[in-house]
Amino acid sequence: MMAYKRFLYLTILLIILAIILGIIFAIEGQARTVEQTRPYTITVPQEIEITAEPTPIIAEEKPYSPETVDISRGDREPVKMECTAYTLRSSECGKTPDNPWYGITASGEHVKEWHTIAASKNIPFGTKVYIPFFKDKPNRGVFTVLDRGGSVGPDNIDIYMEDLGEALEFGRRTIEVYILPDAVMEGAE
Repeated sequence: MMAYKRFLYLTILLIILAIILGIIFAIEGQARTVEQTRPYTITVPQEIEITAEPTPIIAEEKPYSPETVDISRGDREPVKMECTAYTLRSSECGKTPDNPWYGITASGEHVKEWHTIAASKNIPFGTKVYIPFFKDKPNRGVFTVLDRGGSVGPDNIDIYMEDLGEALEFGRRTIEVYILPDAVMEGAE
């Protein structure tokens, strides 16, 4: 009976030690992720230059000006994604204008036309996304992931638009998208 108790205590002690070591390594891994964030360049076929700084995995939103954004192709490749558009209609967002959460994204920010997109959790909040299809719009095609959506899967992006007619006209399209920061596409959030 005494040997059994010793074995049980040793097993519990080893489990606790393994948990503590796992937490330590997880914390070190998170610190390393933030340290490895660095500026990037992307070159796209269009003659457009956009400069952007990467954002940490969950970062405070920083304002940017389309004139200061620089995209050049570098080693980044476009990703084909199914893109849709959404508006603040109550049938789409489930909220009415008298609701205090009306127009508030899953990240807590207010929606902004030509800025806000919804993506699945595999693309972290704050991630900048360049969509060449919108290069002639006020944002020059650069959006920020600020929202989630029940129907937004890992290969989908939902673009916020104020005008219902424009959203319906856009419909559902498979188009090229550039994920700008070093976002981990397998489940980063």
